[in-house]
Amino acid sequence: MKGHFAFFSRSVDDDIVVQDTATSTIMLMSTGDSLNDTFRVPDPCDRGCLFVIILVDKFEDQESFLDDTYVLAKTLWKRRVSAVAVLGSVAGSVAVAGSTSFQPYRYCTISPPVILDRCEGNDWKNLKTIDFPDLNNCDLMIAYFDNPPYVVSLKESVRLNGFEGTLIEEVSKQYQLIRQRAEWSLNTSYAEQVKLLIFDDTMADLVVGGLLQQSEPDVEYSTTYDILKVVWIVPKIPKVSLEGLVQPFHPFVWAAIGGTLLLGGSIKSFLMPDVSWLEIFALLIGVAFYRQPTRLSRRIHFISWSIFGLFLTQLYVDSLADQLINVSDLKIETMKDLIASSFSIGGTGALVELFDDFEETDEIMEQIRENFVTFDQDTYNEQLGDLLVGKNTTFALVAVLNSSRTKAVETTYAYTMTSDVICSYPLAVATWKGFPQLRTINARIQNFIDFGVFDFMIGLALSNDTRAKKFAIAQNEEYKSNLHLQQFVPAFLLMVIGFSSGFLFLFLEILVFPWRVLG
Repeated sequence: MKGHFAFFSRSVDDDIVVQDTATSTIMLMSTGDSLNDTFRVPDPCDRGCLFVIILVDKFEDQESFLDDTYVLAKTLWKRRVSAVAVLGSVAGSVAVAGSTSFQPYRYCTISPPVILDRCEGNDWKNLKTIDFPDLNNCDLMIAYFDNPPYVVSLKESVRLNGFEGTLIEEVSKQYQLIRQRAEWSLNTSYAEQVKLLIFDDTMADLVVGGLLQQSEPDVEYSTTYDILKVVWIVPKIPKVSLEGLVQPFHPFVWAAIGGTLLLGGSIKSFLMPDVSWLEIFALLIGVAFYRQPTRLSRRIHFISWSIFGLFLTQLYVDSLADQLINVSDLKIETMKDLIASSFSIGGTGALVELFDDFEETDEIMEQIRENFVTFDQDTYNEQLGDLLVGKNTTFALVAVLNSSRTKAVETTYAYTMTSDVICSYPLAVATWKGFPQLRTINARIQNFIDFGVFDFMIGLALSNDTRAKKFAIAQNEEYKSNLHLQQFVPAFLLMVIGFSSGFLFLFLEILVFPWRVLG
């Protein structure tokens, strides 16, 4: 037995607060069935430490003592406590019993215990260090969420795919595995969901599927292999503005053009008085007219205006398309603006739980909690899909980016608010506290990261996920590289302004100079 022990005497209603973590735990009880599933087991040390149970009642024979030991071993294993030594008085001597292995070729279940040693003459002759039972080719249980691109389950394959699925298959390939698909429970956090899978009927040893790492006393995590950002996916709003017609040139360029026009206009007044300003404007935009200067000096001036207009219009038109596309959508850049907008906000129960990690004094987060609409997982997936293809224009949704190696989500109809990220969380495999194989799994995960194998897994999973959406992505790229009706809104707006101004001045001319217009 190990160095020092923690002793507790408690009633059912007492709450135990442990100041220092012990290396072993001693429990005293009358018989093996004294500990049922409703009792809380004191946990002064992690589940990898030794639990020593002393049975006070005396046993007439070895079989009854082993039966009680087996009851205790199975009850504690449900709590993921496996390093158990049971001491009892058997036929006049003190015996210690425990399970040394799991049952082979099935889900890991504690084997019937055996007598490890008897104390004769105040001495243990054969007792060795009591550690975690040997796996003995038992099957580890992997619970997974079918959540592309993290984990993908294919009907034609037993193995898990996706970058997390491939990773867990590779680091656990020396073990016998049982793969159990899990369904997300409504209104539970990531940590609560993991705890349910590990300690409920599933009794999972490892849990994967895009789980954000959250602290939980009974849950432990592997080496972190990625950092995921939690962001807002927001619908795009069409923007009607003349800004796109002005932005192709920097303000200094517009100032230089204005100065050039003033200088050229002054020279025109002296050298080309017979050429009107409307004709000069036609030269600048490349429209031909039949009258040309006859004198050489005026021809040179005419050619200068033409060349200047050629360069000006070509440079302007070249950058106009990109500017019209960029300013045709109104984007919200901060959570404060998002709350003030007309959009509703929502996500899953697990995602809304993330906002509880922020301080209660944060006014914006408090408003988000009050206005947040919680969806079940299926409804959320449907809403997010509709948002990306333009069918959902009322909700801004919280989402988790696939990987730190991927770009922000942006489609024709939605974009990622990258300037105000909600938070970031590590991505890791979840397991129960004290899982003895975790150290081996961590070493293999680190090797995959160090040698670039995990980056390859992520790239392959993301490319497969992208290939499935190839047609939609091609459409989005085409849309973003070509001008469409919504990008031409500034031009149409300018035309409306021009016609309106023309009619207004026509009305004024009729009022002021009726004989010229009507005569």
